[in-house]
Amino acid sequence: MKVFINCIECQREAGLPSFNFAEVDVNNDFYFNTTCEKGHKTITLLQEERFEVLFEFGCGALLDGYYRETVSSIAAAIERYHEFFMRVVVIQNGFPMDKFDEIWKWMSNQSERQLGAFYLTYLSEFKNVPQNFVEKHAPFRNKVVHKGYIPNKDEANNYAKEAYGYIVHSLQVLKSTYSESINKLIFMNLQNATSANNKLPVSTMGVNSIIGLISGEKDWGSKSFEKALDDFRIRREMLAQLPNIHLLLTEDANDIAKEATYRTHFDPKDGRILGFYPSIIEYETIPEPHIDLTYEEWQGCLKAPDRCSVDTDSKKLVFE
Repeated sequence: MKVFINCIECQREAGLPSFNFAEVDVNNDFYFNTTCEKGHKTITLLQEERFEVLFEFGCGALLDGYYRETVSSIAAAIERYHEFFMRVVVIQNGFPMDKFDEIWKWMSNQSERQLGAFYLTYLSEFKNVPQNFVEKHAPFRNKVVHKGYIPNKDEANNYAKEAYGYIVHSLQVLKSTYSESINKLIFMNLQNATSANNKLPVSTMGVNSIIGLISGEKDWGSKSFEKALDDFRIRREMLAQLPNIHLLLTEDANDIAKEATYRTHFDPKDGRILGFYPSIIEYETIPEPHIDLTYEEWQGCLKAPDRCSVDTDSKKLVFE
């Protein structure tokens, strides 16, 4: 799984986000040391929790046809979600995290102990039992992970769908009651991701994960797995086009970039520009209303975005 990082120092200098992205693989540390084209050295922390990233791995494998990897990654995501859940409860109840870490070491290599601890934690906090996802799917999961069974698309998709519902349902309960403790844990994890003595500029980034722990979407929690997976597919396709976008932004863009058209979506009421859609990139749909810009006009908008708009009568680009 790759992420694309833009330079926070370039953004500070220009006052706008930089489109000169560094392409990196997600690593086990969840932070990335990068050097941009201007020589700025920075550290970028990934905001998503480990269970979210593992679930992304699983869904990426599902879209790519690697169904065994779908099951193994999502099974790991479930286990890490249980750990996340318990850590949130520890914070909520004011227990020292170092004591939890000490106990966690005793069960860190034993999934059944972790699952039992999660069940008891859930019961203690919410006076109810969680959904029985793990026990229900244990035979299938074990057959795939331990016996070399290769599932088909429907089996992998069903496992991912039910795992999504299981995590999101549990998270809804957690977020409705313990949202402050969730934020504290996220902050703690970001602090632990890199040394406090590091002198490089540090920024954070999010990938708007399928699970959407920190999502601000109004429909979070009610979104179907099918819709979440389709949103993820679209996001992957857009990220795959970033090298083309980088090409279009360079001063020495090739002839293809200079001859491309740049469809510009705007607000029909005030002409405010809402988005750009270069023809070099394939889009399923382009929102209306929009007009076509030349390469030079598009470059002008990027250099002075606060000065350009569309005249809603003439449907022409204007600069203030």
